[in-house]
Amino acid sequence: MSLLSTVLFIGALFALKYYRYEQKLACLLWKIDMREVILISTETNTERSSCNRSMIRVYRNSLFQAPTNGSIVEASDQSPRRAYTTIGVYKGNIVAIKHIYKRSVDLTRSIRKELKQIREARHENLIPFIGASVDHGNVAILTAYTARGSLEDILQNKDLHLDNMFVSSLVTDILKGMIYLHDSEIISHGNLKSSNCLIDSRWVLQISDFGLHEFKANQDDPNWQIKEVKRMLYRAPELLRDPSPPPRGTQKGDVYSFGIVLYEILEAKPNDSIKTSAR
Repeated sequence: MSLLSTVLFIGALFALKYYRYEQKLACLLWKIDMREVILISTETNTERSSCNRSMIRVYRNSLFQAPTNGSIVEASDQSPRRAYTTIGVYKGNIVAIKHIYKRSVDLTRSIRKELKQIREARHENLIPFIGASVDHGNVAILTAYTARGSLEDILQNKDLHLDNMFVSSLVTDILKGMIYLHDSEIISHGNLKSSNCLIDSRWVLQISDFGLHEFKANQDDPNWQIKEVKRMLYRAPELLRDPSPPPRGTQKGDVYSFGIVLYEILEAKPNDSIKTSAR
């Protein structure tokens, strides 16, 4: 009788755990209505909206200078070249908006699982996931906005001297973020490169563009070929030879990509610049 009770108790625990997991998958707390997002204009001064001018105040950080007390300006006065992506304001916070080139997303179980995984991924060296829009014709991923741009931007700035302490800090941040990813349910990055290593206002490096591989699949991106060529510069040889490489990549492939990024840092210039100069 006690054995039967034990079996029933264990079965009930598994059933409860499964129920809670399914509830998390069904949860739509990640869902964002793009009508609630205020886009920040990056047009010229004469074309900027006076509405945006009064909506928000943000730091006008030089990419490579620490902010000062006088650096707070209106968002509409932020130089367009500082915005590495489409930016907007959602619930009072500045967010980066990555548009997905597909008309709609079918919220299958596997995609819901991806959204659950990335929503639960929390680490100082990973870019915070804010949410996603699955509105018809307006599919997008929203993450925290990092005003200092990417590692690629830093490497392209000839006026910036990368001392050993700063380089060590950048490399350590990448390692910490990747170790967390590899130990998480996300398993691997698959697209690690210097442009996906973002720098926040505290000069902390945060890795972006990980996870949500099925969510982002089958896009009709007009710039796909250009992006793919650049992505191949960071891809491991075994994945280049594979006719159907896994969308999420592999952990070994991530190690190779990290090696390329490390080489970029030591050479103090992006990989595509290294390739060009080598020719």
